[in-house]
Amino acid sequence: MYGGTYDLLGTNLPGLGIETTFLLANEAENVASALTDRTRMVFFETPTNPTLDVIDIAAVARAANAGGALTVVDNTFASPVNQNPLNLGADIVVHSATKYLGGHSDLTGGAVIGPKDLLEPTWIWRKNLGQRVRTTQWPTPGGTPGRNRGRHTPIVGGTAPQHPDTRRTGPCSECHGHAGSRIPGRPPSRPAGKLSWTGRWLGGRSQADARFRGMLSFVFDGSAEERSRRGIVDGMVRLSCGLEDAADLVDDLAQALS
Repeated sequence: MYGGTYDLLGTNLPGLGIETTFLLANEAENVASALTDRTRMVFFETPTNPTLDVIDIAAVARAANAGGALTVVDNTFASPVNQNPLNLGADIVVHSATKYLGGHSDLTGGAVIGPKDLLEPTWIWRKNLGQRVRTTQWPTPGGTPGRNRGRHTPIVGGTAPQHPDTRRTGPCSECHGHAGSRIPGRPPSRPAGKLSWTGRWLGGRSQADARFRGMLSFVFDGSAEERSRRGIVDGMVRLSCGLEDAADLVDDLAQALS
């Protein structure tokens, strides 16, 4: 899951007496056995960040419901265009509006979606934490981005894995594709704004750093938290596309890889 979410669950909430049991994406079938009489929520994102593994929402929701827990799905990567967790049994859906609706990295926003009785208790938290929001149940002034902020995501899929350099020095070991491309029941070409791939041709961490620090349109960001345990190997690259023109991003990737 997203690093900030991991910090929230692993570092912040224990101070409030809220504990979390962590499972990897490939351990989703163990949800039922991980539940205890104290479990109140099963939270996960799918596709996962950054490996874009897909978790069976309906199966996890059935297991959580049988154990008396809510199912909460972070649907940011897929977006509602590709996936609707509420239709698959989830109780609540969350989105980082910063990803697709912001896009400029100059605001922080989010959305919580679900039935009124489950959302009502969150209102006082949002109010006191400084998030002034506009919803159908509780209209308040301000807090919503302008209508022309964000909303446009370019398509750059296939550019990097198909770059000639990959054929010269070795094939991509795995192309994870777009965040929306592997959703069950969707056409395989259905895109979203996130793309990740792993390539032996990158020559590991140092060569990946050297190549991608040369990008002009993309901002380079590298991190190392728990990477190997979660399948995030040296040489994995994840793109998070914003509002730039697609041709600019494609050209930038090409010049960095060359």
